[in-house]
Amino acid sequence: MWEVQLLTATQAIEKTMAVALYRFSICLGIALAFVFATLAGAGMGFAVGSLSSSLSGFGQVGGLVGFIACGVIIYWARGRLLFSVRCPQIAAAVEQMEGRLMPRGAKQIAAATSLVRRRFQDVSLLAGLDRQIKSVLADLLHATPQVSGWMPSIAHLPTARLLNALVARPVAYTDAVILAFQLREEEQNIWRSGQTALVLYAQHFKVLLKNALILYALMYAALIAVFFLMLEPVGWVDEALPESMGWWRYLFALVLAWIIKAGFFEPIAEISMTQLYFDLIKGQESSPESEEKLSRLSPSFQAIKERAPIDLPESPPEGAESDPNAESAQEGESRQED
Repeated sequence: MWEVQLLTATQAIEKTMAVALYRFSICLGIALAFVFATLAGAGMGFAVGSLSSSLSGFGQVGGLVGFIACGVIIYWARGRLLFSVRCPQIAAAVEQMEGRLMPRGAKQIAAATSLVRRRFQDVSLLAGLDRQIKSVLADLLHATPQVSGWMPSIAHLPTARLLNALVARPVAYTDAVILAFQLREEEQNIWRSGQTALVLYAQHFKVLLKNALILYALMYAALIAVFFLMLEPVGWVDEALPESMGWWRYLFALVLAWIIKAGFFEPIAEISMTQLYFDLIKGQESSPESEEKLSRLSPSFQAIKERAPIDLPESPPEGAESDPNAESAQEGESRQED
Protein backbone atom coordinates (compact mmCIF):
# COMPACT_ATOMS: atom_id res chain seq x y z
CA MET A 1 0.00 0.00 0.00
CA TRP A 2 2.81 2.41 0.85
CA GLU A 3 5.82 2.41 -1.45
CA VAL A 4 7.33 5.89 -0.95
CA GLN A 5 10.24 6.36 1.45
CA LEU A 6 9.88 9.65 3.29
CA LEU A 7 13.03 9.15 5.35
CA THR A 8 15.16 8.64 2.24
CA ALA A 9 13.63 11.75 0.68
CA THR A 10 14.38 13.76 3.81
CA GLN A 11 17.98 12.56 3.74
CA ALA A 12 18.23 13.62 0.09
CA ILE A 13 17.08 17.10 1.09
CA GLU A 14 19.67 17.19 3.87
CA LYS A 15 22.42 16.41 1.37
CA THR A 16 21.23 19.26 -0.88
CA MET A 17 20.55 21.68 1.95
CA ALA A 18 21.74 24.77 0.06
CA VAL A 19 19.02 24.55 -2.59
CA ALA A 20 16.50 23.51 0.06
CA LEU A 21 17.23 26.63 2.11
CA TYR A 22 17.16 28.71 -1.07
CA ARG A 23 13.67 27.43 -1.88
CA PHE A 24 12.51 28.00 1.69
CA SER A 25 13.86 31.56 1.68
CA ILE A 26 12.00 32.32 -1.56
CA CYS A 27 8.79 30.96 0.00
CA LEU A 28 9.42 33.13 3.05
CA GLY A 29 9.95 36.15 0.81
CA ILE A 30 6.66 35.46 -0.96
CA ALA A 31 4.86 35.21 2.38
CA LEU A 32 6.36 38.53 3.52
CA ALA A 33 5.32 40.05 0.19
CA PHE A 34 1.73 39.04 0.94
CA VAL A 35 1.94 40.61 4.39
CA PHE A 36 3.45 43.88 3.14
CA ALA A 37 1.03 44.09 0.21
CA THR A 38 -1.87 43.59 2.60
CA LEU A 39 -0.57 46.23 5.01
CA ALA A 40 0.09 48.66 2.16
CA GLY A 41 -3.40 48.10 0.79
CA ALA A 42 -4.91 48.58 4.24
CA GLY A 43 -2.91 51.79 4.70
CA MET A 44 -4.21 53.16 1.43
CA GLY A 45 -7.69 52.11 2.43
CA PHE A 46 -7.39 53.94 5.73
CA ALA A 47 -6.14 57.02 3.88
CA VAL A 48 -9.14 56.98 1.57
CA GLY A 49 -11.48 56.12 4.42
CA SER A 50 -10.29 59.09 6.46
CA LEU A 51 -12.48 61.21 4.21
CA SER A 52 -15.54 59.24 5.25
CA SER A 53 -17.07 57.81 8.40
CA SER A 54 -16.29 54.15 7.52
CA LEU A 55 -12.57 54.10 8.29
CA SER A 56 -12.37 50.43 9.27
CA GLY A 57 -14.35 49.26 6.25
CA PHE A 58 -12.04 51.02 3.80
CA GLY A 59 -9.02 49.54 5.58
CA GLN A 60 -10.42 46.01 5.29
CA VAL A 61 -11.19 46.43 1.60
CA GLY A 62 -7.79 47.98 0.89
CA GLY A 63 -6.01 45.12 2.66
CA LEU A 64 -7.99 42.56 0.68
CA VAL A 65 -7.18 44.33 -2.60
CA GLY A 66 -3.47 44.36 -1.71
CA PHE A 67 -3.55 40.65 -0.84
CA ILE A 68 -5.30 39.72 -4.08
CA ALA A 69 -2.97 41.91 -6.15
CA CYS A 70 0.06 40.17 -4.65
CA GLY A 71 -1.52 36.79 -5.39
CA VAL A 72 -2.05 37.75 -9.03
CA ILE A 73 1.60 38.80 -9.36
CA ILE A 74 2.82 35.53 -7.81
CA TYR A 75 0.54 33.53 -10.10
CA TRP A 76 1.90 35.42 -13.10
CA ALA A 77 5.47 34.65 -11.99
CA ARG A 78 4.85 30.92 -11.40
CA GLY A 79 6.85 29.98 -14.51
CA ARG A 80 9.86 31.90 -13.24
CA LEU A 81 9.53 30.25 -9.83
CA LEU A 82 9.37 26.82 -11.45
CA PHE A 83 12.52 27.53 -13.48
CA SER A 84 14.55 29.29 -10.78
CA VAL A 85 13.40 27.68 -7.51
CA ARG A 86 11.54 24.39 -7.85
CA CYS A 87 13.47 22.77 -10.70
CA PRO A 88 16.94 23.47 -9.25
CA GLN A 89 16.00 21.52 -6.13
CA ILE A 90 14.68 18.67 -8.28
CA ALA A 91 17.92 18.76 -10.29
CA ALA A 92 20.07 18.65 -7.14
CA ALA A 93 18.03 15.72 -5.78
CA VAL A 94 18.40 13.82 -9.06
CA GLU A 95 22.17 14.35 -9.01
CA GLN A 96 22.28 13.04 -5.44
CA MET A 97 20.15 9.99 -6.38
CA GLU A 98 22.53 9.21 -9.25
CA GLY A 99 25.51 9.32 -6.89
CA ARG A 100 27.04 12.45 -8.38
CA LEU A 101 28.52 14.85 -5.86
CA MET A 102 27.18 18.38 -5.73
CA PRO A 103 29.18 21.34 -4.42
CA ARG A 104 28.15 23.02 -1.19
CA GLY A 105 26.76 26.42 -0.39
CA ALA A 106 26.10 28.98 -3.10
CA LYS A 107 27.99 26.86 -5.64
CA GLN A 108 25.37 24.14 -5.21
CA ILE A 109 22.59 26.57 -6.12
CA ALA A 110 24.56 27.77 -9.15
CA ALA A 111 25.29 24.22 -10.28
CA ALA A 112 21.65 23.12 -9.95
CA THR A 113 20.43 26.23 -11.77
CA SER A 114 22.94 25.58 -14.53
CA LEU A 115 21.60 22.03 -14.97
CA VAL A 116 18.07 23.38 -15.33
CA ARG A 117 19.15 26.06 -17.80
CA ARG A 118 21.13 23.58 -19.88
CA ARG A 119 18.20 21.17 -20.13
CA PHE A 120 15.21 23.53 -20.43
CA GLN A 121 16.91 26.61 -21.92
CA ASP A 122 14.45 29.29 -20.77
CA VAL A 123 11.39 30.00 -18.62
CA SER A 124 8.80 30.09 -21.38
CA LEU A 125 9.87 26.73 -22.81
CA LEU A 126 9.75 25.03 -19.41
CA ALA A 127 6.44 26.66 -18.47
CA GLY A 128 4.83 25.53 -21.73
CA LEU A 129 6.12 21.98 -21.30
CA ASP A 130 4.96 21.83 -17.69
CA ARG A 131 1.44 22.94 -18.64
CA GLN A 132 1.26 20.15 -21.21
CA ILE A 133 2.57 17.62 -18.69
CA LYS A 134 -0.04 18.58 -16.09
CA SER A 135 -2.76 18.37 -18.72
CA VAL A 136 -1.67 14.84 -19.68
CA LEU A 137 -1.61 13.79 -16.01
CA ALA A 138 -5.13 15.20 -15.54
CA ASP A 139 -6.32 13.27 -18.61
CA LEU A 140 -4.84 10.09 -17.15
CA LEU A 141 -6.63 10.69 -13.87
CA HIS A 142 -10.03 11.32 -15.44
CA ALA A 143 -9.66 8.18 -17.55
CA THR A 144 -9.30 5.88 -14.54
CA PRO A 145 -12.53 3.93 -13.91
CA GLN A 146 -12.65 4.87 -10.22
CA VAL A 147 -12.67 8.58 -11.10
CA SER A 148 -14.53 8.62 -14.41
CA GLY A 149 -17.33 6.58 -12.83
CA TRP A 150 -18.35 9.25 -10.33
CA MET A 151 -17.41 12.40 -12.26
CA PRO A 152 -20.74 12.50 -14.20
CA SER A 153 -22.67 12.12 -10.95
CA ILE A 154 -21.30 15.42 -9.60
CA ALA A 155 -21.52 17.37 -12.85
CA HIS A 156 -24.78 19.02 -11.78
CA LEU A 157 -23.35 20.33 -8.50
CA PRO A 158 -22.31 23.99 -8.25
CA THR A 159 -19.01 22.89 -6.74
CA ALA A 160 -18.27 20.36 -9.51
CA ARG A 161 -15.37 22.38 -10.91
CA LEU A 162 -13.83 22.79 -7.45
CA LEU A 163 -14.17 19.06 -6.76
CA ASN A 164 -12.55 18.26 -10.10
CA ALA A 165 -9.65 20.57 -9.22
CA LEU A 166 -9.23 18.96 -5.79
CA VAL A 167 -9.16 15.50 -7.31
CA ALA A 168 -6.68 16.53 -10.02
CA ARG A 169 -4.34 18.41 -7.66
CA PRO A 170 -2.55 15.36 -6.15
CA VAL A 171 -1.63 14.20 -9.65
CA ALA A 172 -0.72 17.67 -10.93
CA TYR A 173 2.11 18.16 -8.42
CA THR A 174 3.67 14.86 -9.55
CA ASP A 175 4.80 16.71 -12.68
CA ALA A 176 8.05 16.83 -10.69
CA VAL A 177 8.76 13.18 -11.56
CA ILE A 178 8.54 13.93 -15.31
CA LEU A 179 10.84 16.94 -14.94
CA ALA A 180 13.23 14.81 -12.85
CA PHE A 181 13.36 12.18 -15.59
CA GLN A 182 14.20 14.86 -18.15
CA LEU A 183 16.92 16.28 -15.91
CA ARG A 184 18.43 12.82 -15.48
CA GLU A 185 18.45 11.81 -19.14
CA GLU A 186 20.93 13.05 -21.71
CA GLU A 187 18.22 13.61 -24.34
CA GLN A 188 18.43 17.20 -25.55
CA ASN A 189 14.95 17.24 -27.08
CA ILE A 190 12.83 17.90 -23.98
CA TRP A 191 9.59 17.11 -25.83
CA ARG A 192 10.88 13.66 -26.77
CA SER A 193 12.15 12.94 -23.27
CA GLY A 194 8.85 14.22 -21.86
CA GLN A 195 7.00 11.87 -24.21
CA THR A 196 9.03 8.90 -22.97
CA ALA A 197 8.65 9.90 -19.33
CA LEU A 198 4.87 10.24 -19.64
CA VAL A 199 4.48 6.83 -21.29
CA LEU A 200 6.53 5.23 -18.50
CA TYR A 201 4.42 7.15 -15.97
CA ALA A 202 1.22 5.85 -17.58
CA GLN A 203 2.52 2.27 -17.38
CA HIS A 204 2.68 2.58 -13.57
CA PHE A 205 -0.11 5.12 -13.12
CA LYS A 206 -2.17 3.22 -10.53
CA VAL A 207 0.78 2.75 -8.16
CA LEU A 208 1.88 6.37 -8.58
CA LEU A 209 -1.67 7.68 -8.14
CA LYS A 210 -2.21 5.72 -4.93
CA ASN A 211 0.98 7.03 -3.37
CA ALA A 212 0.34 10.58 -4.61
CA LEU A 213 -3.08 10.59 -2.92
CA ILE A 214 -1.60 9.34 0.35
CA LEU A 215 1.19 11.93 0.26
CA TYR A 216 -1.26 14.68 -0.63
CA ALA A 217 -3.52 13.79 2.29
CA LEU A 218 -0.56 13.70 4.70
CA MET A 219 0.79 17.00 3.38
CA TYR A 220 -2.47 18.85 3.87
CA ALA A 221 -3.09 17.23 7.24
CA ALA A 222 0.31 18.62 8.25
CA LEU A 223 -0.67 21.99 6.76
CA ILE A 224 -3.80 22.13 8.93
CA ALA A 225 -1.78 21.20 12.02
CA VAL A 226 0.80 23.92 11.27
CA PHE A 227 -2.01 26.41 10.66
CA PHE A 228 -3.35 25.92 14.17
CA LEU A 229 0.17 26.18 15.57
CA MET A 230 0.73 29.47 13.72
CA LEU A 231 -2.43 30.95 15.25
CA GLU A 232 -0.58 31.28 18.54
CA PRO A 233 2.29 33.60 17.43
CA VAL A 234 -0.09 35.56 15.19
CA GLY A 235 -2.33 35.95 18.23
CA TRP A 236 0.57 37.50 20.17
CA VAL A 237 0.97 40.11 17.44
CA ASP A 238 -2.77 40.68 17.43
CA GLU A 239 -2.79 41.36 21.17
CA ALA A 240 0.05 43.86 20.82
CA LEU A 241 -1.81 45.92 18.19
CA PRO A 242 -4.10 48.78 19.26
CA GLU A 243 -6.93 47.33 17.15
CA SER A 244 -7.91 43.68 16.64
CA MET A 245 -6.81 42.01 13.39
CA GLY A 246 -10.14 40.24 13.11
CA TRP A 247 -10.29 37.55 10.44
CA TRP A 248 -6.89 38.67 9.11
CA ARG A 249 -5.38 36.72 12.00
CA TYR A 250 -6.48 33.46 10.36
CA LEU A 251 -5.33 34.52 6.92
CA PHE A 252 -1.84 35.43 8.14
CA ALA A 253 -1.62 32.12 10.02
CA LEU A 254 -2.54 30.34 6.80
CA VAL A 255 0.19 32.22 4.91
CA LEU A 256 2.78 31.17 7.50
CA ALA A 257 1.59 27.57 7.31
CA TRP A 258 1.87 27.76 3.52
CA ILE A 259 5.57 28.64 3.90
CA ILE A 260 6.18 25.37 5.71
CA LYS A 261 4.17 23.40 3.15
CA ALA A 262 5.78 24.92 0.04
CA GLY A 263 9.29 25.09 1.45
CA PHE A 264 9.46 21.78 3.31
CA PHE A 265 6.49 19.41 2.85
CA GLU A 266 6.23 19.74 -0.94
CA PRO A 267 9.94 19.00 -1.61
CA ILE A 268 9.70 15.84 0.50
CA ALA A 269 6.62 14.72 -1.44
CA GLU A 270 8.21 15.53 -4.81
CA ILE A 271 11.46 13.71 -4.07
CA SER A 272 9.58 10.73 -2.57
CA MET A 273 7.50 10.38 -5.73
CA THR A 274 10.59 10.80 -7.91
CA GLN A 275 12.43 8.01 -6.09
CA LEU A 276 9.40 5.73 -6.43
CA TYR A 277 9.07 6.56 -10.13
CA PHE A 278 12.74 5.84 -10.82
CA ASP A 279 12.48 2.52 -8.98
CA LEU A 280 9.38 1.51 -10.95
CA ILE A 281 10.81 2.30 -14.39
CA LYS A 282 14.32 0.93 -13.78
CA GLY A 283 15.39 -1.13 -16.78
CA GLN A 284 12.11 -0.53 -18.62
CA GLU A 285 11.30 1.05 -21.96
CA SER A 286 8.14 2.75 -23.09
CA SER A 287 5.87 0.36 -24.95
CA PRO A 288 4.31 1.36 -28.28
CA GLU A 289 0.94 0.06 -27.06
CA SER A 290 0.97 2.36 -24.04
CA GLU A 291 2.08 5.27 -26.20
CA GLU A 292 -0.72 4.70 -28.69
CA LYS A 293 -3.29 4.42 -25.91
CA LEU A 294 -2.06 7.63 -24.29
CA SER A 295 -2.20 9.40 -27.66
CA ARG A 296 -5.88 8.49 -28.02
CA LEU A 297 -6.58 9.43 -24.43
CA SER A 298 -4.86 12.82 -24.19
CA PRO A 299 -4.76 15.59 -26.83
CA SER A 300 -1.99 17.23 -24.81
CA PHE A 301 0.16 14.12 -25.14
CA GLN A 302 -0.45 14.12 -28.88
CA ALA A 303 0.70 17.75 -28.94
CA ILE A 304 3.91 16.77 -27.14
CA LYS A 305 4.51 13.99 -29.68
CA GLU A 306 4.08 16.44 -32.53
CA ARG A 307 6.79 18.64 -31.05
CA ALA A 308 9.24 15.73 -30.70
CA PRO A 309 10.16 14.85 -34.30
CA ILE A 310 12.79 12.24 -35.04
CA ASP A 311 16.23 13.78 -35.46
CA LEU A 312 17.85 12.66 -38.70
CA PRO A 313 21.63 12.67 -39.01
CA GLU A 314 23.00 15.41 -41.15
CA SER A 315 23.46 14.21 -44.73
CA PRO A 316 26.94 14.64 -46.23
CA PRO A 317 27.32 16.92 -49.23
CA GLU A 318 25.91 15.35 -52.36
CA GLY A 319 28.48 13.15 -54.10
CA ALA A 320 31.00 13.42 -51.28
CA GLU A 321 30.87 9.70 -50.50
CA SER A 322 30.44 8.40 -54.06
CA ASP A 323 33.20 10.23 -55.93
CA PRO A 324 36.45 8.23 -55.54
CA ASN A 325 38.16 10.47 -58.10
CA ALA A 326 37.74 13.44 -55.80
CA GLU A 327 39.35 11.48 -52.96
CA SER A 328 42.22 10.41 -55.23
CA ALA A 329 42.78 13.98 -56.36
CA GLN A 330 42.91 15.13 -52.74
CA GLU A 331 45.43 12.40 -51.87
CA GLY A 332 47.56 13.38 -54.89
CA GLU A 333 47.57 17.00 -53.83
CA SER A 334 48.61 15.98 -50.32
CA ARG A 335 51.53 13.94 -51.66
CA GLN A 336 52.64 16.82 -53.85
CA GLU A 337 52.61 19.17 -50.85
CA ASP A 338 54.70 16.68 -48.89
